[in-house]
Amino acid sequence: MHDALIKQCQANYKRLLALLPDVQSMEGGSAVKMKAEPFMDLCIDVLWQKGTVTNISMAHYFEQNGDLVPDPDMEVMLMHVTQMALPVHFQDCRVYRQCMEGTVIIDSREFAGQSSFLSRWLRNIKAQGHRIILPSSQES
Repeated sequence: MHDALIKQCQANYKRLLALLPDVQSMEGGSAVKMKAEPFMDLCIDVLWQKGTVTNISMAHYFEQNGDLVPDPDMEVMLMHVTQMALPVHFQDCRVYRQCMEGTVIIDSREFAGQSSFLSRWLRNIKAQGHRIILPSSQES
């Protein structure tokens, strides 16, 4: 991984921790919802947490034909020791693109593109003023 990409992954980690400061202590299966009117809610789910690594899913959802459709949806691996946020896969209503399998980057070009997208998305989320409203499990 090139130095610029490492720095971007570290900056994305800091941006994610600013949005979700307790992520390191969250267990697999926990989730939060973030709101910023008039923008779409952001749902963050902890997929799993093992040692110093946490995998999360981040998604906005819209309704289509009565179903909730994630757009976009990203899985991100948070490496707490190296303080890096690594994109695992990206999907929207048209495409699914995986760039990591386990801890191995399987498509370096896709990895770089997803890291760049995550950086822009996290900056937009912050600029829009998204705030945690409640853990998803407590919503009615």
